[in-house]
Amino acid sequence: MGLAIYLRFLRFPDFPLSQEPDFNFRLKRVLMSDLSGEEVGRRKFIRVATIGASAACGIFPLASGIPALLDPVKKSSGEKSSEPWSKVTALASLPEDGSPTKFEVIQEKVVDAWTTYKDVPVGAVYL
Repeated sequence: MGLAIYLRFLRFPDFPLSQEPDFNFRLKRVLMSDLSGEEVGRRKFIRVATIGASAACGIFPLASGIPALLDPVKKSSGEKSSEPWSKVTALASLPEDGSPTKFEVIQEKVVDAWTTYKDVPVGAVYL
């Protein structure tokens, strides 16, 4: 019981404890009092500063998400295919009887971050 009275006093310090509290008491008090120009200016500054800080905090995730969203568009804008065609063998080197023969698939150029490798074996096929 004592805690409830204490909490009610914290919420409505100007309201007498013997009466039932009116939840719009503070709002009525603020609206009915005449605020000076300085108080109105401070309140407006707080409001504008809060909106500005929220916008500044929200623009960074948005700015980092735009390139990720536009990445597929940038990649498909007429660039050459990134899948290289590899020459496996000449047609003349295939056996005449049609028996399967193993041929290595060698990629001419492999780029891995900063390193470029030339003539890298990437697998084998039977033709």
